[in-house]
Amino acid sequence: MSPVPAAGVIVLSGRHVLLIRRGTPPNLGAWSLPGGRIQPGETVRAAALREVREETGLAVRLRGLVDVVDLIGHGPDGTLAYHYLVADFWAEAADAAGRRRRCGRGALVRRRSLDTYALTPEILRVIATAQRLRDGS
Repeated sequence: MSPVPAAGVIVLSGRHVLLIRRGTPPNLGAWSLPGGRIQPGETVRAAALREVREETGLAVRLRGLVDVVDLIGHGPDGTLAYHYLVADFWAEAADAAGRRRRCGRGALVRRRSLDTYALTPEILRVIATAQRLRDGS
């Protein structure tokens, strides 16, 4: 199985970050960052913008690359179930809609309450990295 190229976006708005409920496996229904597969012929940045728009209705401005992350999962028998190679960008909302608390199937949540959303350590790490990049530290 070859890795599947994907794009993810950490949307920062003041003290908030945009989370979505996953609409597809893996982790269907779990809170996560907006993102998904890159379509054939689509650039990684275009995919990132499209995924945020499709999942939340928001237009965002990509500000920079945070990291490239391997998401690898195994089945109960230990066989490889999936492998996504995700380019995670940080972004800011491009319009007034970004100041709303609910966005499509997502929500802007306070960063200090992220521990209540059962996020993976990797998601928490890229959010913290995006925050440091935004703050210039």
